[in-house]
Amino acid sequence: MMQALYAVGLRARRDASFRDSTRLRATVLRTAPLLEQGWRSMYEWLSLLEHRLTGTFEWSYSKACIQRSAWEFFRELYMDTSLQEFVLGMTGELVDDVLRQVADFEGFAPDASVPLGIPASHWWWWAPDAPPAHRADR
Repeated sequence: MMQALYAVGLRARRDASFRDSTRLRATVLRTAPLLEQGWRSMYEWLSLLEHRLTGTFEWSYSKACIQRSAWEFFRELYMDTSLQEFVLGMTGELVDDVLRQVADFEGFAPDASVPLGIPASHWWWWAPDAPPAHRADR
């Protein structure tokens, strides 16, 4: 599911007509109650992400960036739905702390390697450096 959210989030960032479409909004609103019923799964996914990063760091740094961006895209898509309270409460701060630490050794991705559509607010892709100015959030 998170891979699908990552793909949808990237597409929404790349394509304003898709991002602003009634179809996307209708899908988000239709799926929010289902996700609300299964919020424990989302919590478990975030806990697994935290564990993989704080334990043995089982993923490559780029895989960790993809997973963190998937979470952020989820938060962006579902912020104004019945999941808002859950989204606001699950910020991923522990994940961010670990990414900051690991970035000192495994970060430094050149901008050309960061997928098109990743906004500057997804700082972990460029860490420990700052995102380039042309990646401004829209």
